This record gives sequence, C-alpha cells and structure tokens, in this order.
Amino acid sequence: MANDSIHKKTIDYLSKKYSALKPCSSEEIITIEDHFSVKLPSIYKEFLLMFGNGSSNYMVGDDYTLYWLKSMKAAANQMLRDSDLPELTNDSFVFWMHQGYQFMFFYTRDGNENPSVFYFNQCYKMPVIKISDTLSELLCDYAEVLSRIDLRKYDTKC
Repeated sequence: MANDSIHKKTIDYLSKKYSALKPCSSEEIITIEDHFSVKLPSIYKEFLLMFGNGSSNYMVGDDYTLYWLKSMKAAANQMLRDSDLPELTNDSFVFWMHQGYQFMFFYTRDGNENPSVFYFNQCYKMPVIKISDTLSELLCDYAEVLSRIDLRKYDTKC
C-alpha cells in the first residue's frame, strides 16, 4: 500500500535526523483519541510513538507534545473567536501551536491516513490556510513548510 511506504519513509527519516526522542505509549494515544472522540491518522500515531513526549532537537520551542494536546484546541478556538472567524469543527485536531498566536491542525473526518495540514496566525488578518497537502511532508520538514507561507500579503494585527 502506498501510504505504508510513505509512513515508513517519514518515520525512518525522522528517527535518523532527530535525537533524544521521548515516545509516548499506545495507551496515551488512545486517551487522546477518546478525549476528542476522533480516530487519529496512522502517520500521526506513529509520530507520537516516537516524539509524543518531545525531543531535544525537533520543533524546539513549539507545543506539540502530549502535555499540550488536550488544551490546544480550546486555545485555537479562542484565537479564531478573537479574530471574528468561525471555530474549528469537531473533527479538527490541533497538533501544533507556537507561542499562543499560531497553530496547525488537520481534519480527521474522512479517515485520511496522511491528511492535509492547515495553519492560522493570529497576528495577521488572514483566514485559515492550507499549508501542506500531507502531514508527512510537514513532519519531515516543518521549518521549510512554514517558511513558504507568504505572510506579507496579510495586514498585521500584532
């Protein structure tokens, strides 16, 4: 299956490039799925099994670990309300936040095992935008994906 190959390449790449991985358990993933009443994509579950509790040199300074997951969607919805935008749907899963003013999420509704990724930055007058066709692309090179966002076309608010 093509997805299995993409998942394996993604996980192999991440495990070779980054160090001091702090995995989470399958039970912790089930707790997150139950908390949000979602089924997480397999690529994201594999990511959590490697990085669920952090790493010394991956996404440093960003909130993406299990510690933060339960609180990020409420914070993301508050950002959207403050910006007069609609809240996230029940099938939206916020998996990354930076400094409390920007976040990323994916949808869980269609069972896509490697979903598209969406982004919002509260410091700009902008809509939620799609930044990656696949979660695996973002996980392998999130700094590159973020650098492609042209925020200059939006007015600043901060």
